Amino acid sequence: MNTGRFERTLKFGVFALVTLLFTYKLDYHYFFTDEILYVQRGIEQFSGIFGDTLQVPPLPKYFAGLLYKIVGNNLGLLRLPYAVMGIISAYIIYRIIKREYNSYYGLIGALLYSTSRIILDATRMVMLEPMLHLFWLLFLYYHYEIFLEVKRKYVYLIAGVFLGLSLSVKLTSLVLLPLVFIGFLLQRRTKRVPISTAIKNYVLMLAAASGVILLTYVHFIYKEGIFIAISDTIKAVKSAYLSKSAEGKRHVIGNNVYEKSPWWTYIFYFIQYNGVIRMLVFVLLTVLAFFRKKLYVLYWGMFLLFILVFHQFSGVKNVRYISSIEIPLVVLSVAGLNFLFQRFGKSKYFLSLAILVGIFLIYRQLSYLRNLQYTEYLGLYRYFKNETSDFTLFKRMYIFGSVRSIRYYRDTAPNGDMILWRRDYELMCPEFDNFDFFAFDSEELAMEPTNTLYKYVKANEEHFERVREIKDMVVYKKLGPFKSVFDCSQVSK
Repeated sequence: MNTGRFERTLKFGVFALVTLLFTYKLDYHYFFTDEILYVQRGIEQFSGIFGDTLQVPPLPKYFAGLLYKIVGNNLGLLRLPYAVMGIISAYIIYRIIKREYNSYYGLIGALLYSTSRIILDATRMVMLEPMLHLFWLLFLYYHYEIFLEVKRKYVYLIAGVFLGLSLSVKLTSLVLLPLVFIGFLLQRRTKRVPISTAIKNYVLMLAAASGVILLTYVHFIYKEGIFIAISDTIKAVKSAYLSKSAEGKRHVIGNNVYEKSPWWTYIFYFIQYNGVIRMLVFVLLTVLAFFRKKLYVLYWGMFLLFILVFHQFSGVKNVRYISSIEIPLVVLSVAGLNFLFQRFGKSKYFLSLAILVGIFLIYRQLSYLRNLQYTEYLGLYRYFKNETSDFTLFKRMYIFGSVRSIRYYRDTAPNGDMILWRRDYELMCPEFDNFDFFAFDSEELAMEPTNTLYKYVKANEEHFERVREIKDMVVYKKLGPFKSVFDCSQVSK
């Protein structure tokens, strides 16, 4: 087989694997509370109603609402466009790295991106991150091209469009602006561009970005008026990104509850989701990348620094929020790998080790997906459906957890009276004995371990069987009728 045919075959095989990784078992994760929120708000926006999520720009909510109008409750189809965004993002990473090195390094980068469980968990859902990562990568691809072909004006225009789209998805995209400014300075230094030309080029870029942002807000401005639209958006952004971030929010990391995420949150999530080996590979290769004094490494190193600094000042470092850190880590890791190959590429031991690590990372991700079970509320719903013979047997379940997710699956059930989530326990306590199942979201339980519902179950624990087959849910099944020893008079409002 000649070199060209081998390269094409390898490329086809890699992206077939990438497609499998992003699309396999798309509907196994439960319909997450934020997914439901974006869909609902998107549908409302089409009706001219702009509600309580103005800190999130309209564009991703329009997209989610439109998809739901087309495919309805089919979770696999609803998430498919987001998975496709992940596949395209992997391809853009391939193009970015190929442009600097060659096709083989580009394919390694695409695989590193696609074998990250953090990336897959963040981008296979109706969330902001798939769109955010795609637009970021497209902006970075064209923005860096400025240093390669400075005379092509349309590159500034395209980069500006994707900068605008990035800012129209999530405010986190502000991390791109320092890169724009430094890009302006680097262009002056590396290409000796006249200051007037450089200013014109970047004005064109920023004008294109501003135009795109304005277009995504046209409907909102038309319905509410420009002053109300601007005022309400600023208030929402200030509340979400400044006030709430400064105050923190109760959330669970590991088995502990925090108001503000500790500095080591990044390390914890990288180890929990991707394992120690991958983290060590990333750290080693990223450090080695800086042994090459190249503009390319400097550019991506600054991008990594800006993201880390931005998230360090964030009160809540959710695993989805910090997933964007993997983008520069992948690019820099491949740069570090190139550094090693330049020195040890002819060593059969080095080549064997590199191949083994690659196979391990691919196997680990495939194994995770193969063993993936229906999660949390979806797993609970399917379990309850089976226990009630497809809801033909009237049994009742009381759930302690996310109201939005519970309500979604309750509304899906033929008889909503079989599923309850009310928190007015002083009224409901006498009814507890009439329920056959009690379910608790693990994170919600960790944040409120002394809730009345859980105290009731623990007080009568010998009359319940613990169900252990549902991921991240604590479920108890009543063994039969019994007289409760729990004193409802102790329950306060």
